[in-house]
Amino acid sequence: MNPKKIIIPKGTEAIEYKQFCGNQEIESIELPEGLQRIEEFAFFGCTALKKIVIPASVERIENSAFEGCVNLVSVIFLGENTDIWYDAFLDCVCLEKIVLPRKTWFIDDAVFMGCYSLTEVVLPEKIETIGACAFEECYFLEKIVLPKGIECIEWHAFRECRSLTIYCRDTEQPKE
Repeated sequence: MNPKKIIIPKGTEAIEYKQFCGNQEIESIELPEGLQRIEEFAFFGCTALKKIVIPASVERIENSAFEGCVNLVSVIFLGENTDIWYDAFLDCVCLEKIVLPRKTWFIDDAVFMGCYSLTEVVLPEKIETIGACAFEECYFLEKIVLPKGIECIEWHAFRECRSLTIYCRDTEQPKE
């Protein structure tokens, strides 16, 4: 029998490669401050997982760490500087809102691809690049505000975002 709630002990530095992969019983996980990384496929296919709070100490979320967590509705980042690698939240079809860490400068390829229920994304001012297919198939994403410093939006970044309006921040106010 798998427990529905997992509490990761203090002193843990990483959720390791495929550590909880495919566990369909976990509904919630408590991650400790001091955790540094969530490795590849750590929670891949944890279909009952509903919410995750990422401690400020987490420096990176690796490839496909939460891919296929189809009931994940909420991801809360407590820190300012967490790198999110490709496919990290791919096909999290119930994810509704994401507020990226304040110092995030890059959104990797396909990070939120297939997050059909995503309606709101808050990008930090430091974003420079949005990777290929980053928000592809986010059908209900309504708006996104691109910060002044955006330098590159890769191919298909917003493909099939049928409800999306993209707003660009002016670099300077128009003169009258």
